[in-house]
Amino acid sequence: MARITSYNDLLNATPEQIMEDWLDHIQELDPTLCDRSPYTFNSIFAEAIATQFWIFIQLLKQKVKDSNILTAEGTALDEIVKDRLPNGRLPGTPAQASVIFTRGFASEEPLPIPKGTRVAARSENGPLLIYQTTEDVEIAPNETWVRANVVSDTAGVRYNVYTGEINIILSGIPGIVSVTNDSPAYGGTDMESDESLRTRALNVIWSTGKATVPILETRLTSIEGVHEAKTSPLGEGDLLVVVDGVYETIANKVYTTLYENVAAGVTCPGVLAAKLRSSGNMYSIGDTSGADIWVRARENIVSEVEFVITYIDQQGAAKTATVYIPPYTPKGYMVKAVRMAGPATSVTGSTYEDVYDLDVFLGWGSYPYLWVQPELQPANISLDITLTNTPEPDLISNIQKSLSACLDDYRIGEKLEYADVVKYIYVDYSTGRAFRGIDDINSFTISCKSIDIDSFGESIEIEKDERVRAGTIIVVES
Repeated sequence: MARITSYNDLLNATPEQIMEDWLDHIQELDPTLCDRSPYTFNSIFAEAIATQFWIFIQLLKQKVKDSNILTAEGTALDEIVKDRLPNGRLPGTPAQASVIFTRGFASEEPLPIPKGTRVAARSENGPLLIYQTTEDVEIAPNETWVRANVVSDTAGVRYNVYTGEINIILSGIPGIVSVTNDSPAYGGTDMESDESLRTRALNVIWSTGKATVPILETRLTSIEGVHEAKTSPLGEGDLLVVVDGVYETIANKVYTTLYENVAAGVTCPGVLAAKLRSSGNMYSIGDTSGADIWVRARENIVSEVEFVITYIDQQGAAKTATVYIPPYTPKGYMVKAVRMAGPATSVTGSTYEDVYDLDVFLGWGSYPYLWVQPELQPANISLDITLTNTPEPDLISNIQKSLSACLDDYRIGEKLEYADVVKYIYVDYSTGRAFRGIDDINSFTISCKSIDIDSFGESIEIEKDERVRAGTIIVVES
């Protein structure tokens, strides 16, 4: 048997392997202690040591399992989730049903059936399924039946029995000859499973209102009409939210999703476009594909402030908007610019000359849940190739389509790298099929954001609110 030489070996060893290893160790210390016969001191001592070691290892493994929300089960999982789910595991719900009690003959005397009267249905395997009435009822004089509501003694889907299956009377009531349910029992659910409890606890960490970036992006992407969503922490409690889709289709749903999922204390201010300071103003810090202008106070503002902002609209024209901040505006409060002549892509100037420090943002929605659409950056390609004598049909067109599909599949904020694109000259991006008929590449240049790259190792940085898209793809044959 191989010796136990590592911690992992010990964790996976059987009691017999530990015992044999211990006997080997004893013999190494004193070669005269070599008798391994049953009931000898060596065997009894080694067996006791091995048993205790093995039990300790199993307890250690169980403790590790019980300490991880992904592996814990039963009561161990209940303990782990207490901090985020104070009410713990969902206990399940009892089933309900409506039953009819019948007496053998009409009588001038009423026949009371007290609350708590027990009835039952037979189960396929196991004890009877017991229900009890939830109210006092009575069979009226000269009547032979009465309806009563019952609820199961314990929770469970097994109590959702079919019509006619609750037909056993457990509480003896003189005069009652039968009971039956004239409709199926309903509403019974089992105690929450470990997997369901685990998922619910993880969702509290990752989602609703207290959402981390992956879950928030998932919820935004699930909105109909949203192609992609990207969120990026900006520091100081700010979160940049970029959502790709047609504004008119998605605007209200994006705002609602942010409102319902962004944690308290986190703000989504959009893109920082300018800084207005008593010491000097900075403009054209960031730009967007177009959005409203917002101004946030960086300190408490005592007196009213009013000024004009100059911005560039989506057609590249210079426009103006007015900002009014009322007196006694608290730090962190945001106001929306008015009298805008269309969405702004960047802020280029202002008439601001006051003593307060302000930040200018661009974003859609309502603060603190502003978002922007990605700024599309066209990537143009120039490719010069030499073909073989027998190229496949439409090779030039197929290469153009492949490169275009590659560029259009870039994600928000994803860097544009030469090496990632050049391979799709040889292989169809959509199908993975190798093109036939390319002899040589004479030149290959990608141009984006006024930058050209034409060799391996080169790339073009894409900002967090930008996305590459296919521009003009020119493929020529030399």
